[in-house]
Amino acid sequence: MEASLNGAVVKLHGVIMGEVMRVIMPTDNVHDAVDAVRQHGFAAIEGTQTQAVPFCRRLEEALAPYDDIEPITSFQCVANRGYLYLVVESELP
Repeated sequence: MEASLNGAVVKLHGVIMGEVMRVIMPTDNVHDAVDAVRQHGFAAIEGTQTQAVPFCRRLEEALAPYDDIEPITSFQCVANRGYLYLVVESELP
């Protein structure tokens, strides 16, 4: 499922600027990404579409047991990083 993050990007910007977090690679453990979503409200995955999209789907499946998290996936082109795929908790505080 892909969705636009228009309103959530502003909220994410505040979280990114105030928190230290790392970008997750598709070769990392999916549970590291689950922890990022639970702690920060989102996980940023770096990689090509071929690598990142299946990882994002696995992450969404890993988040399924958490009733309070409804993940959405989108992507953003970021200077000096290429594409970052974001799995965001749709109900950010």
